[in-house]
Amino acid sequence: MLIVVLLVAFVLVALVVTATIAAVLRDDRGAIAEDWAYDTRRPRP
Repeated sequence: MLIVVLLVAFVLVALVVTATIAAVLRDDRGAIAEDWAYDTRRPRP
């Protein structure tokens, strides 16, 4: 049972890391894609 819990936790962490890397690579400035909401100088996508 513990192995299943650890496996699920590992998969969730891997998904978050993958999504973060994908967001950084997708954005030409290297910032997280959602950060435009906090930067008034940046136009909305």
